Amino acid sequence: MKNKIKLGWIGSGFVSQVAHLSSFTNIPNVEIVALSEIRKNLGRLNCKRFGIKKFYNSFIEMLNKEKLDGVVCIVRRYQTYMVAKEVLKKKINLFTEKPMAPTVKQAKHLVNLAKKNKLIYTVGNMRRHDSGVVKCKKLFSNLIKTKKIGNFLQYKHTILAGGDYCNIDGYIPTSEKISKKRFYPDSPDWLPKKFEKEYEKFLNYFNHNINLLRFFFDEINEIKYQNYNNQNGNFFFNHKKFRGSFDFFYLTNNSWKENLEFIFSEGTINLELPPAFIKNKPAKIKIYSNKEKKLIYHIPNFDWSFKNQAIDFVNSLKKNRHSISSGLDSLEDIRTIDKIWKKKFFNA
Repeated sequence: MKNKIKLGWIGSGFVSQVAHLSSFTNIPNVEIVALSEIRKNLGRLNCKRFGIKKFYNSFIEMLNKEKLDGVVCIVRRYQTYMVAKEVLKKKINLFTEKPMAPTVKQAKHLVNLAKKNKLIYTVGNMRRHDSGVVKCKKLFSNLIKTKKIGNFLQYKHTILAGGDYCNIDGYIPTSEKISKKRFYPDSPDWLPKKFEKEYEKFLNYFNHNINLLRFFFDEINEIKYQNYNNQNGNFFFNHKKFRGSFDFFYLTNNSWKENLEFIFSEGTINLELPPAFIKNKPAKIKIYSNKEKKLIYHIPNFDWSFKNQAIDFVNSLKKNRHSISSGLDSLEDIRTIDKIWKKKFFNA
């Protein structure tokens, strides 16, 4: 097991600062030895703030010069694949934000690179690291076995997606321009061009919802029905022994409501997920038994999913093991979303 973990860092924008740099820099025996940022002033200010000794304007130069146990890449979603590809080609372990890539072809390429070079490759599906979600999965599995609230029938996943930044502070603003350069396609080659922005928005918003459903129910076997547009939508998924639904709504305000309900023949489990950027507020669990006429609340300890996933990545590097949110697993999210959109155009 490794003791000191040495990381390289790529990207120091808003999300990188408030969710990732603040989490990784508070983990014992972790050193961020260098940071790369194309916005020079912002990069240098973050190096000073987080105690990072070396600054690079080019991430390629950083990869060439530094000896690293891993790299954390938090860049614009349309640039994640390009950067991730270069890191994995250099045979360096990698953590990126979600989604891992905009197309199945690109996602498969990253997974194959990681496999070829025997690397730890993790994607930041932070809901899997929410202590309330982890607790709920254990309770759900137990109730499936014991049948204390009957047979499991179906699930309902609903999200009202407004704003989830929750007025979080602790970041350095900048007037330096971001890079808008897109190096690779942002959508599948079969998708009509006029739908590219709608696809990109759906992928960026709801990749984590597909991942969460797969965390509980493994693969989504069949997309039975779907109806959606650029404002809202609903889906019905078939599994071998049960079914489920996913409903989404884009909001134009700062409200964010996310709920996953498990429906049994004699009761329910309700998982209420917080906005991602509320610190130390994990998901809440309510279990209701029709037989006992009783409602049970499970409130986990105060912790934050972003910090938990940072610890998990570090532990993966120390123990040389893959994460519960590996690139290989995350590839299935991209495949599922690809199937959803193909069904819209080809009824496939």
